[in-house]
Amino acid sequence: MWPADEIGEVHSLVSNEGKWVCDGPAEECQSQESVPIELEVVSLQPRAFIIPNFLSDFEVEEIIRIAIPLQGGSQVGNADGGGVRKSETRTSKNSWIKRSASPVMESISLRAADLLQLDEKLLTNRNAEDMQVVHYLRDQKYDSHHDWGVSGYPESRFITLLLYLHDMPSPTAGGETSFPKGDNGRGFKVQPGKGSAVLFYNLLEDGNGDDLALHAALPVNEGEKWLANFWVWDPKRK
Repeated sequence: MWPADEIGEVHSLVSNEGKWVCDGPAEECQSQESVPIELEVVSLQPRAFIIPNFLSDFEVEEIIRIAIPLQGGSQVGNADGGGVRKSETRTSKNSWIKRSASPVMESISLRAADLLQLDEKLLTNRNAEDMQVVHYLRDQKYDSHHDWGVSGYPESRFITLLLYLHDMPSPTAGGETSFPKGDNGRGFKVQPGKGSAVLFYNLLEDGNGDDLALHAALPVNEGEKWLANFWVWDPKRK
């Protein structure tokens, strides 16, 4: 886990997985320059960070391009916790993209592994789900929920990495990610902008679920919203 000792603290690292700028072979379309990555602490409890400029504009467009034909109604729950079902608490559409879907997706997975300080081999079906891509139209939202579960088995979602695929058209456009129990109960919300990311941990260091990691996708007031996420499990995916 990245440490979070004070608000505004910044951690820095470098990924050798260069950004893609066009559709074509890697030698022509993937930068050979390493990618500097910074994580800024925005919350101590839950432990949360903003990562600016994690994706290039082309990588954002590629994620959306792959996701569009796969979109279906979003669901909640799981097979062990009452079943997978549609709910008025979640009104978006979503799709799932495999790491192997394109060279761009492979590069994003490798860069994410660097960011999370994990062996990239863990970002497979053993420890991670496919990338989820979610599309919200006006008034659509996902009410407050936890990403960790309470089904009685030890496996749980440990890390959530959110990738923001759009900019807010105005300060009142809505669609932010809200943490209603964060900031000592005052709550806070984030929307770092297109190409940036938010990382938070769903579990505490002792392995218990972090109740303060409760979060929501606030209703969209203007335009639309695109978001992608990685979920990484510990000790392995259920």
